[in-house]
Amino acid sequence: MYEKSHGMERNDAEAVRLYRLAADQGYAVAESNLGHMYSEGLGAEQNDAEAIKLNRLAADRGFAHAQFHLGIAYEHGRGVPQDEALAYMWFSLSAAQGDGDGIRKRDKLAGTLTPDQIAEAQRLAQAWKPTK
Repeated sequence: MYEKSHGMERNDAEAVRLYRLAADQGYAVAESNLGHMYSEGLGAEQNDAEAIKLNRLAADRGFAHAQFHLGIAYEHGRGVPQDEALAYMWFSLSAAQGDGDGIRKRDKLAGTLTPDQIAEAQRLAQAWKPTK
């Protein structure tokens, strides 16, 4: 509510504080939202490494939105080495849950990858298992 100004004045620092409390308890939505705050420097200093760490935790729990954000990070090399095949894998995992953004990004990225890269990304996606 603090991040989106729902019923109160926007307060990014308070949103970060509350997301951290929930993320520390393993709540995937909070991990992903806190990762976004760090990625954009909202309410906390911009920190790509922390954003990746938090989104990875949420993505490993199977949270589609975090998987999408990891795909973006790998596609652009933000906080991780650029790797379009890994981006495709994360977009595919997000897309498999019906995430429209993941579907669009996966399909768009497919046009830039070789058949071998796509096959490897698909193999990685099929082998992936949630952690918790």
